[in-house]
Amino acid sequence: MHQLIFGLFAGSVVLLAHIPYVVQIKQGKVKPNRATWWIWAIFDALIASSSYASGGKFAAILPGSYAIGAIVVAVISIRHGEGGANRFDFLCILGAIISGIIWWRTNTPILTVWSSILVAFIGALPTIKKVYLKPETECATTWFMFLLAALINIGTISSITPVQILYPIYSILFCSTLTIFTIRPKLKHLIHQLND
Repeated sequence: MHQLIFGLFAGSVVLLAHIPYVVQIKQGKVKPNRATWWIWAIFDALIASSSYASGGKFAAILPGSYAIGAIVVAVISIRHGEGGANRFDFLCILGAIISGIIWWRTNTPILTVWSSILVAFIGALPTIKKVYLKPETECATTWFMFLLAALINIGTISSITPVQILYPIYSILFCSTLTIFTIRPKLKHLIHQLND
């Protein structure tokens, strides 16, 4: 029962995290990378289904929530996003497709999870590059909430097996990285003020 509560709580935080992101997109503050969000929209659903199929039914709530939010952002990014047509983004899309084929061709749960994570990470590369170079084009609140959801999601793990823990570990590491990248300018400013 506690796994369901943790899963629903984490999923709710993820869905809520998309609200400030979408609002800031509409305000012109956030510029989502089209390649990233379309890759995530497709493959977060696959991660959710593989988590569910491997026995992590409650753990599938979080990636399922990511999939819903990613679909919304992907659609909005058509008009309000950036990227998706340059060489780097194209290579990431190609890499995601190849990883997706590997996912489709494997029936082994562990390979399915690994290839799904690989797709998610390859899809993230354009956004990682963008937020590192232009952190002001991302929403720190959203990434912090994603990190919070990933930490809450640990409570859904029913057994410590690679199939069940790989996605949560990836999610925590990735969301931590993006959170740090988005708040980096503010941290630099704060450090500068403290040194003066």
